Amino acid sequence: MTSCFRHTVILLLATTLIGCSSSAKKPIAAAEDPKQITTAAYDIRDLVANPLDSKVNEALAAELMKTIQQTIDAGNWNNQNTSIQYLSGQLIVKTTNQNHHQVVSLLGKLREASGIQVALESHVITVSKSRLKAIGVILPPEPDGIAGTFLDADQVDHLLRAVRVVPDSSIFTIPRITGPNGQPNTWRVLQQQAYVSGYSEPNPDGKRKEQISTAQSGIELEMTPTVSADRKYVTLAMHPRVSQLLGLTPAVWEKAPGEKLKVQKPNLAVQEVNTIVSVPDRGTLALLLKGDQEQIKKSNQQMGVPLDTAALLLLRPTIILQHESEQQQFPLLEPKPK
Repeated sequence: MTSCFRHTVILLLATTLIGCSSSAKKPIAAAEDPKQITTAAYDIRDLVANPLDSKVNEALAAELMKTIQQTIDAGNWNNQNTSIQYLSGQLIVKTTNQNHHQVVSLLGKLREASGIQVALESHVITVSKSRLKAIGVILPPEPDGIAGTFLDADQVDHLLRAVRVVPDSSIFTIPRITGPNGQPNTWRVLQQQAYVSGYSEPNPDGKRKEQISTAQSGIELEMTPTVSADRKYVTLAMHPRVSQLLGLTPAVWEKAPGEKLKVQKPNLAVQEVNTIVSVPDRGTLALLLKGDQEQIKKSNQQMGVPLDTAALLLLRPTIILQHESEQQQFPLLEPKPK
């Protein structure tokens, strides 16, 4: 993420948060003068901390200070009575008491936003399309050729129960993935097959050494979830991929055909989708993966399963809000009402 983009995100978020209900702000005591100038230190290490790069910390802190100056009492930070600076993970702010309360509110809202996580539960089902239709799962194709639909909890349970008793079908459950909102997640379970992909430059004696590459096949899931502002939907930028190595095809090395050196070319049957879709919180998306039909038929024939067997991805995102999760797990830590 570029510095410009990070600043834009922080600025837009802060602009929205400043307009939130005043109930989130710390009330000013009756004896406290809102216009009085005071100095306070704010620990922001949780917002900018990067143990690997102090320069990143300083850049993020600079963006945060600029955001505060642009969204809280904008235009009044350049006089002698007000200032803001970053020092070893702390914001040293000199301003009015009224502005201090807005800084506290803004930092609290930024922490709340950064505390959002998304848990992803998924299954990869291999089943024939005809059997899938008989079970009752209809996948209407979209204009871009991607076939998918949303299922409720009862439909998911029915589908999984039905597939378990279907011969030549399988269900692979991917371990639950939990990560920060807006951050990419990757999960892989792969088999590797070494093969000769080329040759080195000739040695003084004229001989070449084999160059070895690796063909990978299995299940891969790349996903970047983004939670909507109303916390009701998760937009998933996804690239699921299921592949099977059908074999290694021998061929003549093209860079030196006169030497008649042999290399191998992996023959993979791949089913995948690269798309972006919005899924309701705790809703389940059923998505049919696509691929070269001839290759898929060869793969199915080699596996001894029906020729129309395909890979179906079930994906269920759950939005996790840090403060709600803490209330559920540690209810005794909540302050008692006065």
